Order: sequence, then structure tokens, then C-alpha cells
Amino acid sequence: MRRLSTRRPLIVWRRDLAPLLVGACLASSACAPASGGSDPVEVTLGSAGQAVDPPRSIDAPRAEPAERDDAPAITWAPDPAEAEREALRLQRPLLVFVGASWSTASLEMERTVLTSAAVRRAARPYLATRVDATDDPAAAAEYWLQRLDVAGVPSVVLVDATGKRRDVIVGFVPAPELTSRLNDFISR
Repeated sequence: MRRLSTRRPLIVWRRDLAPLLVGACLASSACAPASGGSDPVEVTLGSAGQAVDPPRSIDAPRAEPAERDDAPAITWAPDPAEAEREALRLQRPLLVFVGASWSTASLEMERTVLTSAAVRRAARPYLATRVDATDDPAAAAEYWLQRLDVAGVPSVVLVDATGKRRDVIVGFVPAPELTSRLNDFISR
């Protein structure tokens, strides 16, 4: 006759924890369906560990709809002199962004404002280029800072189709304001 072990089992199955274990399994990737399967299942557990239906509506305020992101990224010409010649040849306005790596406002404007869908849409008619005003002995950067008469960074300089500087925006400008200024410049 075989003797049964009196040792305690390593895992004890408790009925009151079953929904919790099932919920944990469903939430983990180990129990997720293979690719092409159905959507993941959401399980909400009540205070007693029993599965309950999720709420039908949420009273939290709704988020604003996401900004339409159908505008292509601004194409930046690497050489300001070439961009200026091309803008004159094509009779298009020129957008010049003057920034510096030491300027947090310049970096923030490049990261958030110039990548905004509204600004990208407004910049479509322009040829765009950048001038790096980082403390650098480059003669080209100095030439452009003097040529554009830039007083600080960040700056956005708008040059008309004839090559004349018509508008300068100095300092950080939020996307809605820059969008408005770009659109106003084109409509003049």
C-alpha cells in the first residue's frame, strides 16, 4: 500500500482567489491570444475578488480631439544661401529658423512648435532653412545673423519672394501664434 505524503502542497488553490488569478492571467502576455486573435479582454474585479462588469459610462471630462496630423514634415534646406537662391528662383517666400543648441527656448520650439501639424500646414508655401547660432566661429552663421538682423534666439525670419526680410518673430512663439503669423504673411 502506498503511503500518502503529509507534506503541505506548494500551491494552495483557493476558490476566493480564482477570479483574481484568472484576471492576472488574462492581463499577462502569457495568456494573450496569438497574433490575429481577438482583442484583449478586460476584467474588472470587485472588492471580494469577484469579476464585475466594467462601468458603462465615465463621468470624466472628454479630451479634446487630437490635432489632425496630415501635414508633411517641414523640409529644411541644409544651406541657407542655397535656400535663398532657390526661393528667389521659384518666387516663393523663405522661412528661416534661427536657433542655438544652448537655448532651451530654441530646442523647445524645434521639438514642439515646428513639429505641430498646424505649423507644418502653414509652412507648406515656404522654402525653409535653419541657421545655427550656437557659439561657433563659423563665418556663415555670423553672416546670416547679420544679414537677417537677428536680435536673439529663437527667431523666425520671413523673407518675401523678392528676397526682402519682411517679418521677424523673436523669442519662443506658441504654435497657434506662429501658424497665424505664417498664414498672415502669405495672404499679404
